Amino acid sequence: MLFRARIAQWLGAMLVTASLAGCGQQSSISDPQTLDLMKQRFADGDAMMACGLGCAGNYGFHRQELQQLYQDQDWPGLESRLLIIGQDGDQSWFYLAAAAEGQGYDSAAQLYYFRSLASRFQCRRPLNVCDGLDLPSLTFSQLGALDAKLQQSAAFAPLNPSSAAKGDVAVKLISDHGIMKAPVLLDGTLPLLMTVDSGDSVVTLPEGAVILLVHDKLVQKQDILGVGSVQLGDGSVVPAFGFRIKRLQIGGIVLHDVVGATSPGPGQLLLGQSFLSKFKSWSIDNGQSALVLSR
Repeated sequence: MLFRARIAQWLGAMLVTASLAGCGQQSSISDPQTLDLMKQRFADGDAMMACGLGCAGNYGFHRQELQQLYQDQDWPGLESRLLIIGQDGDQSWFYLAAAAEGQGYDSAAQLYYFRSLASRFQCRRPLNVCDGLDLPSLTFSQLGALDAKLQQSAAFAPLNPSSAAKGDVAVKLISDHGIMKAPVLLDGTLPLLMTVDSGDSVVTLPEGAVILLVHDKLVQKQDILGVGSVQLGDGSVVPAFGFRIKRLQIGGIVLHDVVGATSPGPGQLLLGQSFLSKFKSWSIDNGQSALVLSR
């Protein structure tokens, strides 16, 4: 328990600077076109709610309304109100995840639940003002149910593990709102749609995903590789928290002991060189929309 708490605190500290930078922002969107654009990003799992303490008053003013929208399962209404307020808080992200899941955007919902786990602004601190929500326990529970649902979806149906697979293996890529992604299963329980990125030095996960793995004891003390840096696809080098992924399943292939990392910011799901270098060669077959891996 102490180990998990310390890891969660360390992961949390990495976002403090970025979160505080948004404290002075007052989100108030009245332009319908801007709101429509934000709603498109919402469906992609790329919604931005970057305002911290500076939006606390506005969020507090709408707390009862947000609670009622959540209880009524008015998912479009809840989505719109949250995006307009724009507060980065664990309760805000939890509500946004529920709105995404309620509208069938399961992959986006998963990312927003991750953001809830990783948010530095927690409704239970310093006062318990979570409006009856037991966070983060409820977030872990919702993620568990959602992950089980995703594993049964068509996107992850082709997963048929066989670590002895030889030759070329074609992994069908899934169009996730226009972006081609590969279905991956981590440690047998966490289904993720990940983007192939040869410019990234390691497999990169959002902080919330790592917090979930630690919570579920899938990342333990002996799996921690320490603090270092990783190179991103744009060439930039950022600080990162490294860990060992015990089991990564893709298509008919199972890999063990793959290096993963999480870095500051919202985080992305990227299959970098610590995965790609396990293969003799790899390529993208645009005709078949497949990632071809040669062992």
